[in-house]
Amino acid sequence: MQKIENEALRFKRTQKPFSILFGDIDLFKKINDTYGHLAGDAILVSISHILNTEKREIDQVARWGGEEILILLPETNLKGAVQLGNKIRKSISAKPITHEGQESNVTMSFGVSEYNSETHIEKTIDLADQRLYLAKNSGRNKVVSEDA
Repeated sequence: MQKIENEALRFKRTQKPFSILFGDIDLFKKINDTYGHLAGDAILVSISHILNTEKREIDQVARWGGEEILILLPETNLKGAVQLGNKIRKSISAKPITHEGQESNVTMSFGVSEYNSETHIEKTIDLADQRLYLAKNSGRNKVVSEDA
């Protein structure tokens, strides 16, 4: 939250946008229930490696809770955030994750929002979260940047 608040202060000074990319591993509970929590942990580790490979150096990745991930994208508008979300999503779905000889195909869904001077930080995060649930409820493995 501190880094997000710092970006809001930077926005006030520079007027350069930043975006929030909210991600969730699709059907993660089913993966844990089917293959066990160690497999779930292996998936989290694999996805964190992909996230850290695909993001820019200035982007911040944080585990928001459970299998939810928040990515803070400084100096990034909504279009750029959608592009990065799709790049990450494609990288994750293209690479099956193996744990103890068991291969799992994993996908992620993302919701995106852009901070602006008319929207508070909490609203920006909430919008990304709402859009994440739109992505999940409309078929998963996609990036949603607009309200339905």
